[in-house]
Amino acid sequence: VTIEGRNALKFSSLEECCDWLRQKNVRVIGIEIAENAENIETEPFNHRIAFMLGNEGEGMSEKQRKCCDSFLVISQYGGGTSSLNV
Repeated sequence: VTIEGRNALKFSSLEECCDWLRQKNVRVIGIEIAENAENIETEPFNHRIAFMLGNEGEGMSEKQRKCCDSFLVISQYGGGTSSLNV
């Protein structure tokens, strides 16, 4: 598939996409506020990464979380709601 002059891949499922990424030695890392999430500031980024992001209201679905190899959290400052607008 070509979108705006660039090649793009289309997958029939999220799992198929994540499997393809892993075959290419790409880690799938979820950006999520979770107990097992490491702070993004400590991630060395010394490997290929694909970021998985959820929606603003509910975050990532269970299906998305299951596809992730690990999770990172982005520190947020201030008194507002913890949210990453995507």
